[in-house]
Amino acid sequence: MLRYLVNNKDQLSEYNSFATVHMPEDLLRLSELLSEAKALINNEVYDEARQRIRDAKELLEQIRNRWDAVMARLYADEVNEIEELLKRLEDALTENRR
Repeated sequence: MLRYLVNNKDQLSEYNSFATVHMPEDLLRLSELLSEAKALINNEVYDEARQRIRDAKELLEQIRNRWDAVMARLYADEVNEIEELLKRLEDALTENRR
């Protein structure tokens, strides 16, 4: 959806406002979980961060099972971005274990 709405960086904040208002509640909660996990990693609270990541993975799986093909296509870019962030956070936790 982002690629259709944002032509340049100036429009990015407008898109973020739009997305916040129109994004499904499950995606907003998923985004919140990952933001919390990121903050916890930055503050070296790794066990809590792992729990947020587990919760996020579970919620993402629930979303995939619940959404029909239209919803999945409509929010495919947002879901892909969330999956990429989830992977980066998992990698950060792995690096901190060493």
